[in-house]
Amino acid sequence: MFDQWLKIPAHYYLRITALIILAVGVSVSNVLMSIGAIWIISNWLIEAKFSDYKSRILRSPELLLILCFLAWTMLSAAWSDDFWFAFKDVRIKLPLLAIPLALGSGKPLEKMYFHLFFLCLLGWCFTRVYTTMLHLIFMINHKIFVRCLVLFLKFVLQRW
Repeated sequence: MFDQWLKIPAHYYLRITALIILAVGVSVSNVLMSIGAIWIISNWLIEAKFSDYKSRILRSPELLLILCFLAWTMLSAAWSDDFWFAFKDVRIKLPLLAIPLALGSGKPLEKMYFHLFFLCLLGWCFTRVYTTMLHLIFMINHKIFVRCLVLFLKFVLQRW
């Protein structure tokens, strides 16, 4: 409905934006990662193409397996004696199961946007590693850092 008002695939672009926020949030902060996860799931629910979702889920055995894990989690929470522990368990597992379900049952990403998402994820991870290494250089004695770096490179080159 939102797509018809704007005459562009708004939910598709919102999902791409949420994926990029999720990718950046994985390496930057838990809050940003949670915002991206909530955005993906809520966009999936607001888009409300449940007949398309159902047909994609039934065609994909991976999504059926995720749905079985989700159903098993809900059943075990209902069966549990300790409600608060079960609630915490469901709260932790729900985004891990709902995000692949929302992404897998939605419209597939175009190759260009998939590459954009992957490059954002890779770029932010490299940026995080680089800033952590700079932090280690200035916080630790540089001689210890160089020794650790040489040992790491020696290990990598021997395995390669």
